[in-house]
Amino acid sequence: MRITDPRWPAVRELARTVLRENNIVIQGDAWLKSEIHALSMHISERQPARLVFPTFEFKTGPSLSIVSETNGEVLCICSTEEPDERVVWCPLNARDGWPLVRKTLEDLIEAGYPGCRDCAGPEAEAPWDEHQSRQRMNELENSGA
Repeated sequence: MRITDPRWPAVRELARTVLRENNIVIQGDAWLKSEIHALSMHISERQPARLVFPTFEFKTGPSLSIVSETNGEVLCICSTEEPDERVVWCPLNARDGWPLVRKTLEDLIEAGYPGCRDCAGPEAEAPWDEHQSRQRMNELENSGA
């Protein structure tokens, strides 16, 4: 995916959420279990002071959800179905979205995120604007690209 793709900021925000938030569950189909375990191992190697890692929960279907263990709120989702605007939405199914998110996670971890300053790009310092993100995606869809 090119950084000019209007879905790119949503992929980055999903990855930042995984690294920034504690007590999250990544829900998805069975093939994701080993991916989440490998991700947790990678995080533990690069952030040895971190004690809490994402966990996996099986949920059948083509989507991937990032859920807060604290309150059960869905924070982010990779899905072809558009969720409520309070949820960061990456409009891809889990099989297509996860490799992009995983690569972004690896890049951010190597850069030192979330402990670094400005390593996740200037947009990481500003509050996420889901409404604007969806507007960008709709503009591309309506342009026929």
